[in-house]
Amino acid sequence: MNPFLLASTASRRLAPLMVASLFFAAGLTFAAALTFAAGASAADDGATSKGVDPAFRQAIREYVEIQGTAEMTGQTIAYGMAEQTLQAIAQTGAEVTEPMQQIVLGESLATFGKKFSDVDYLTDLWAPIYAEHFSEAEIRQLVAFYKSPVGSKTLELMVPISQAGNERLQEATFAIAPGFQLAVDAKLREAGISVTP
Repeated sequence: MNPFLLASTASRRLAPLMVASLFFAAGLTFAAALTFAAGASAADDGATSKGVDPAFRQAIREYVEIQGTAEMTGQTIAYGMAEQTLQAIAQTGAEVTEPMQQIVLGESLATFGKKFSDVDYLTDLWAPIYAEHFSEAEIRQLVAFYKSPVGSKTLELMVPISQAGNERLQEATFAIAPGFQLAVDAKLREAGISVTP
């Protein structure tokens, strides 16, 4: 059994959802959330909306909520952290067993999954960042857009459109790759560089 099957399969399952969220979250990336939280002190637990007007925070909360991605955010980060942890364990030379995977994933879901799927926690993460770039009125316009028929359709179709787009990009990349490899090989030969052992 692949030692990372549990974590990696789940991560791949959620990856298209994460990519979709990057488009309609107007810059809200889960990687940024993880980095922000990891670098935060234990005292404030990574999230604070200090200095943010309460009305603006409420607008951001509605913005986060209307997208419906809070639970997905928690799961994506939890699976990602579980996979990183399992890889770190494997690099020590220890055998990664299925029970070990279950324990790591369970703890990751309980820790990261629970926290990063909480709308209020995410609101406190994003509110200070958005406050630097948007007014409350602009955030409310975004919320109104996502509540409109075309906005709702955008949210509904973002995942399948992103999946289809990623498939097209992958197909196009694979189609170009052989010619690219031939060109690289030729340039390396011209430069007298050998890449064969």
